[in-house]
Amino acid sequence: ARGRLLSYRPGDIISRAERAVGEGVREIWLTSQDAGAYGMDCDYPLSRLLANLCDISGDFRIRLGMTSPIWIYEDLDEILNVMEHKKMFKFLHIPLQSGSNHVLADMKRGNTREQFVELCDEFRSRFPLGALMTDIIVGFPTETEEDFRQTLSVIERVGTAAVNRSKFSPRPGTSAASMKRICGEIVSRRSRELNEVVRRVARRYIQGWLGRAEMVVTADYKKDGTVMAHNTAYRPVVLEGDWPLGASIHVRFDGCTDFHLEGTPDIPASS
Repeated sequence: ARGRLLSYRPGDIISRAERAVGEGVREIWLTSQDAGAYGMDCDYPLSRLLANLCDISGDFRIRLGMTSPIWIYEDLDEILNVMEHKKMFKFLHIPLQSGSNHVLADMKRGNTREQFVELCDEFRSRFPLGALMTDIIVGFPTETEEDFRQTLSVIERVGTAAVNRSKFSPRPGTSAASMKRICGEIVSRRSRELNEVVRRVARRYIQGWLGRAEMVVTADYKKDGTVMAHNTAYRPVVLEGDWPLGASIHVRFDGCTDFHLEGTPDIPASS
């Protein structure tokens, strides 16, 4: 459905990143339809690209974009080795879509619940406070109530920091498009329940940062005299004060919502 795999030449990506860092960029995002599949058409694995980007001189961090379980599973050890580098955000976005193996098979995802959990466990064994993000589709036509419960149990099990949630919608030309749809009321109820679990698990994760201190980098202006920064796990950190974008600030995390931290800088903001 998405066409032939085509990887940008590694030299072009590295050169673009070098120019960006030279222009003052503090975050490099590697993103695509599926970043984990990078290089499989040119024998240049993603881990090698990440390592070469980390070798660029300058003060910046790299965020790895979404990668499907089937692709990152093949290169996981090497990718996690590179993630040890101080320039890598300790962040993984691995879309699961369902915690039920039979639904995953019906979706033709090519991976299992067990593989996803293993990936998350390996990541957390290296980076206990690393951020895990996933995607979940609620109400796939063959999803039973038990299948949905299995999805909730995976979210609880791996301790996600964030989840992209969506209700099933048919894509023309796919086998699922001709399947009988689940009652809308059931899908809406499951969606609400998933949202409650996601928020509770995310709050449990984010609370693990409270009382800790580290360097963050400001990334965006927010309302009411605040600025948003990112910590080493690419979690949003809201700071009060007039801070320039791209500033490195040492803060202590002393508050949180379900999905972001609040920090107090060690030094006063400029007036």
